[in-house]
Amino acid sequence: RPRWPHHWDFTMSGISFFIGIQSLLIFPYLMANYGGAAFLVPYCLFTVFISFPLLFMDISLGQFSSKGLLSCWECAPFFKGVGVAKLLMSLLYNVHFAVLVGWYAYYFTMSLFDPLPWAECERFNATSGVCLDGDTLAGVLDQSAALANGLLTSGPYVFFSDSIGGKSWMADIGTIGGIHWYIVIATLVVWILAFIVIAPGIKVFGKVWLYCIIDSIILQLALLVRGVMLEGGWEGVKQIMTPDWSVLKEKPRVWMYAFNQAVFSINFGLGGWSTLSSYNQFRRNYLWDAIVFVVMNVVWSLLSAITVFAFTSYLLRQTTVLFSGIGFSVLVIPEVVLTLPNPQVWSAVFYMLLLLTGFGTM
Repeated sequence: RPRWPHHWDFTMSGISFFIGIQSLLIFPYLMANYGGAAFLVPYCLFTVFISFPLLFMDISLGQFSSKGLLSCWECAPFFKGVGVAKLLMSLLYNVHFAVLVGWYAYYFTMSLFDPLPWAECERFNATSGVCLDGDTLAGVLDQSAALANGLLTSGPYVFFSDSIGGKSWMADIGTIGGIHWYIVIATLVVWILAFIVIAPGIKVFGKVWLYCIIDSIILQLALLVRGVMLEGGWEGVKQIMTPDWSVLKEKPRVWMYAFNQAVFSINFGLGGWSTLSSYNQFRRNYLWDAIVFVVMNVVWSLLSAITVFAFTSYLLRQTTVLFSGIGFSVLVIPEVVLTLPNPQVWSAVFYMLLLLTGFGTM
């Protein structure tokens, strides 16, 4: 079996594999709703005592066997079904995850246009809200009329609904909606790029992952600095870093969500770790790699929370309509960049960050 050409290829590939959309979008939401910095206590506990042992075991299996996801279980044939389950999980996960990456590829492409396509909202009738330009945030509809009619109306929302099919996405699971060919093409391009990167083997995709992680860190730091410099940005950082210790006792769900985040954020159970480690030298000391992975995961998640809350605190001074999770990336951030100088630049930076981290996880 071929081996990683450089010692750091496995480390960089592993970091690129787990720093993804989960940490960028979900972790800030959990911190906001479950005690701010207090959420770090159960999260770090589960990371140390649950995520780290699982990660260490997965890496051990791949490096010891030097075989793929299915054949690595030849040492214990009874558990070969675990490999099959991981393969199916990875398939199902990537099918829907590639669509999400396709969204961000489409948004990144649209970020190159001047003006941004979501900067000009459609004209609604008087009962749905009136598009205002100048007196309020450019591209945001009259919120008093919109909220009175139960409508979420803004330039980004109109763009998301029309171009991405946001109405069906925000509805119940039974609402399928139509085919949006822009997203089909973007998703197809993502799959083709993934094949081009993976097909030549580890000598190529090891270097691609190195590029993804370095650029992701640079873009993350750029957004962090820009967010803190915004009006109200530092107040948002202080808010998210202020612990509410009562939550740990009064809301038992915080422990469940911390466990889910700690395990899911390292992408355990998808077969990626055992596959990547199977290309390691047999006597490599992977203990330090596992330590680097879990520490980097916590640091990256915390930086993401600080960045998100800096921008959120700034936007709360402009509007009261906010979303979390995936909605933050397609509804809130497009609204934020409209208020910044050079909105195309900051929109491209944000969606390039999501695109790189999502592509690395694929």
